[in-house]
Amino acid sequence: MHIPTFLDQVKANRPTASRNFVCLQLALLSVVLAVVPDTFDRYKSVDTIFRSRFLSKVEAVEAAQTTFDIVKGPDFFDQASLPAWATAYLFGVAYSYLQMPGRSSIYGCQAYSLALSMRVHVPRCYEGLDHITSQMRKRVLWMTLTGIMRVFERGLDSWTNDLAQNIESEELVPLNVDDEYITEEQVENQPARTLSIMAGFIAEKRILACLASIWHQSVLRKAHSLASSAEESYSVAKCECGREIMVKAEITVLTDCLRRLRYLLDDIPGPLSAFRRTSPADESEFDNDDSNKFIIQKTNLHVTLYWAQNYVIECLLQHTADRSSDTNLPDEVNLWELRDNLCRDLLLMLAEIPLSNIQKNGFILVYKIRQIAAALLDCPATNLQLAPILRRARAHVADFASILAQIEGHEFSD
Repeated sequence: MHIPTFLDQVKANRPTASRNFVCLQLALLSVVLAVVPDTFDRYKSVDTIFRSRFLSKVEAVEAAQTTFDIVKGPDFFDQASLPAWATAYLFGVAYSYLQMPGRSSIYGCQAYSLALSMRVHVPRCYEGLDHITSQMRKRVLWMTLTGIMRVFERGLDSWTNDLAQNIESEELVPLNVDDEYITEEQVENQPARTLSIMAGFIAEKRILACLASIWHQSVLRKAHSLASSAEESYSVAKCECGREIMVKAEITVLTDCLRRLRYLLDDIPGPLSAFRRTSPADESEFDNDDSNKFIIQKTNLHVTLYWAQNYVIECLLQHTADRSSDTNLPDEVNLWELRDNLCRDLLLMLAEIPLSNIQKNGFILVYKIRQIAAALLDCPATNLQLAPILRRARAHVADFASILAQIEGHEFSD
């Protein structure tokens, strides 16, 4: 949503006159209750009716959905629009954080269908749009892809892959400008010493685009398989028009993706870097770099980056197990060293970030940290070259378990 427009609508008391706005507010309430730690407890402490009616955040979100079902009417999703997409997406995220995958998938698929209907993945469909609508639709594209791949846990397939077909187009990248500098008629420059909240969003988009390049080609491989031998079955078919297939080795694709991911965020602004590179004597580059919103963004951004690298390393390790004689494969020891280093860096970063800011990213962040930690359990004990890494892996697992216990606490136990 465009924040200044949303605030203007609230001040104008639009909720009493607009069905779209009422539905959007119900979805916002649901996602805040589901995602933001302690919100449910704070609501109960200040509202006796709320406290007596709802015993859990699940009950509160379900009540919001019931009201939404009454208010929206039968035709709410008939017309693809930004409010309809936002409502579906937010309900999907809320149920995902509440670990209710069935309902999350229903709303996630609805959000995907609306995004596809708005043609947010087609650069030429942005012609003639005002600046606000154009920027919001570009954000819809990337948030939908993020939801498909990580929140709704679907991944790209022959259906969802449509949105990723132009994923590397610069025309679809949102501007690194805060909403208050975007109007329907023009886009002003972001003030030089003010870091945009979009900086983290765009950085995560770069991670997503890198991973999507793997999934996109994997989908094409399944759809246009030309494999007739064991060797060919490990290749990725890539074709823009569908008429010709250019075979590219999957190992090469994965290796290139891992290389890109390792250095992807080297140029990120200081407030979003995993480890601040400035000395105490250096003057801050931004006036607003101490904001909690950037600490929360930084946590999600770098955990996602480490998770993505771990995912690609796992893919490559599977190939080493299946095809140990392939000379194009990275060495197994080198891959485990990379995993060992990324786990060490992740643990160091998590130790520097306040627990409350980690918790505000919700259970999705916990899920990614768990996946990284669980991968360490696969370190083979039979390879003597990996003995030092195996010892460190056991220590890392213990450290991750301690951190996860602190992060989860009572917040995610239900």
